[in-house]
Order: sequence, then structure tokens, then C-alpha cells
Amino acid sequence: MKIWKITLILIVIALLAAVPVMAQTDDTSPDVGADAGTAVIGTVSGQIVNKTDGAETPGNLEIMLHIWDADFNEKDMVHGQADGDGRFVFDNIPLEPGLLYAVMAIYQDATYVSTPMSVPTQVTPPSLNLEVPVFETTTEADAVKLDGMHLFIEAGQGGLQISEVYSLSNLGDRTVAGAASLDDGTPATIRFSLPPEAGSVTFQGRQSRFFLTADGFADTAPLLPGNGSGKVVVSYVLPYEDSLALNRPIPFPTKQINILLPTALGLTLSGDNLVEGERRDMGNGLVVDIFTMENVETSDTVNLNLSGELAVSGSDLTAVESEPFNSQGLAIGGIILGLTVIGVGLWWYRRPFDEEDETFPEAFDDIVQEIALLDAAHEGQEIDDETYELRRAALREQARVALAGRE
Repeated sequence: MKIWKITLILIVIALLAAVPVMAQTDDTSPDVGADAGTAVIGTVSGQIVNKTDGAETPGNLEIMLHIWDADFNEKDMVHGQADGDGRFVFDNIPLEPGLLYAVMAIYQDATYVSTPMSVPTQVTPPSLNLEVPVFETTTEADAVKLDGMHLFIEAGQGGLQISEVYSLSNLGDRTVAGAASLDDGTPATIRFSLPPEAGSVTFQGRQSRFFLTADGFADTAPLLPGNGSGKVVVSYVLPYEDSLALNRPIPFPTKQINILLPTALGLTLSGDNLVEGERRDMGNGLVVDIFTMENVETSDTVNLNLSGELAVSGSDLTAVESEPFNSQGLAIGGIILGLTVIGVGLWWYRRPFDEEDETFPEAFDDIVQEIALLDAAHEGQEIDDETYELRRAALREQARVALAGRE
């Protein structure tokens, strides 16, 4: 793994561990530090609730109860079905302090997961009551906004590797799906462009949700309502010889774009409305110049010009041989959080919190959903064991970091 990736991960984990996320005093919130106790047979019940204004709650949905330990290692999965009113009950479930319980439902091809809860110690006999929020879907993307776009430039094999991170919010009360399409007309959620010369295109997250198109790629994962409910991370390599013009269309309006350029590359960056910020030492020899662009509209294009002789190659920045970049998950996850720390501020950790609100930040919910989907896909033999373990380890660490930020 490259030095700067290791550095970003360690810095981000340390920062998150020190950030007060929320003050939950309710005993039903997960106790990350608690040791697992003796299991008692009980029930997990709850209700599917349609959060779209004026919509009816769907009934008879297939559901799945997920049971994880505090590090999100899978302990068990139990299949079930809600009744006609959206109510559900799982009987004879081992309820154990320190474990997390969540129910997953699929509605209109979108996956929804309840907030993970642990067993309340004051209830006898022990039981859990969970709410699974669902939404109607829409093919309109008017409520989608781009919270931030981040570009990280590094040396790659054969040129420069560009990593783009998109943080998306859906401000409506309907899940966005089918707002775009693949080249063959198959429905997709959002399309993104890529430079024509882009090669070695890779994605972070479930690879099955992304498809290359004639001019870029498309994300087919439904975009659920909420702040920061969607993350898209793509990396690609562009040929470089002394100069490069990088023109990136903006898919949605955004308040800020951040560009991180390691000084070790020896390159100069310029562009329209580009503001050079601070130079930051990330440790272990990684120093980056941070550039920003603000209040970018959908009709705008980010025009960047890189020039100079590349001082290092992709192999020069490799400290330890490891799995390919896109397979790590944790590494690119560290970049996402690191960019957020540097450029935007931990808005989904530091935003005002109502102590009566029992929900986790949307970023954590997104990780939980990815874990639940991955577990279900593995159980259905849709992915092999090696891929499953690799991706799950990365997601577990991201979930642990998110939980560690709680007071």
C-alpha cells in the first residue's frame, strides 16, 4: 500500500476517534466497547414504514434479519416476511448484549436497512423493536445535489492516476432510480463522464453497480433520500508527457471542488477560478497542495492544466506490495474521509444533532447497507469467498471508524 494511503487512513482514524459525533443516552444504542454476554432467546419485531409523504406502507415484503458483532462480523442471518401491514416478528432469536441487530427489506428494487440496535438491558424478557424506513421511487433527479467533488492526482502506471470522489445527497422524499440509462437503454440512476483517454478505470464499492458507457460510466444503485446518501469513487489513468489538460463536466451543482496534488510529483496546476489553499504535511513524506473551486454550476466544466516533468513514477510511490488499488476499499475509503477532513469538514459528523434522534449519520447507514447487501450476495453465491472477505474487511473497518466517532 502506498505511503500516502497509509498516512491518510491513520490520520483519518485518529481524527474521527476524537470527534464527538452524537450523545446517545438511550440504552438501545450499540455499545461498541461492551463484551458479548450470555444470549437469551427473545423476539425481534418491528414495522416497515413508508417515509414518502402520502404513500401507503407496503406489505408482504421479504425481509432479512442481520446479526453482527460490534466489529460487524457476521454472526447470523434469518429470513422472514412482513405481513400485509408491514409488521414483522422474528421469534426464537438469541439476543446477546454486544451484538447488533438490523432488518433489511427490498422495495421497488431498492434496499433499505433499519438502524442497527443492540439489546436493551432494562427490558425483561429481552426484545427488540426495529423500524425499517422505505420510500417510493422516482425517475426524476431534480432533488439530487452534489455536496462535494474531490480529485486526487497521483503517479500511475503509464501516466497520472486521477481519483474522483463524488458525495451526493437526495433532498427529496423519494428514492431516485432510472433517472438515466446505459448505452443499451437499461435503466441506471446517474451517468458520469470520463476523459476519452481514460484507461484502467476502477471503482470503489460494489462493482456490479457500475457500468462503463461510451462517454464514461453509469451508477445503477438507487439513490436513497438523505444527506450524503450516495458516494461514487472512480479512478483512472491518463497518459502524461510534460503537460495535461483535464476537463471535467459537473453532473450537479456543487458548493466546492477540492483538488489534492502531492508536491512529490513536481507538477504545476492551474485553472479557471482555481484558488490555491494551504500546503499540508500529512506525515511520512506526503505533502500535498490543496486547491479549491467554489459555487460550481451544472453547466460549468472544471478546466485544469497540469505541467512540468513528472518527478516520480507510480512504482516510486509504492512502499509495500499489496492488493490492487481498487480492491482495497479501506484505502480509498481513507481518501474519501481524508478529503472530507481537509476540504469540506466532517459535516456528516459535526452537523447539529438532536439528542432525541436515535439515528446514526447517513454515512454510517450507507456502510451498513453495503455490508447487508454484501452478506446477502455471498449467501446467494453471487460472489466468491475471497472477494467477499476482502470487501467485507474494508467495510467493517469503515463501520468501526464511523462508530468510534460516537461519544
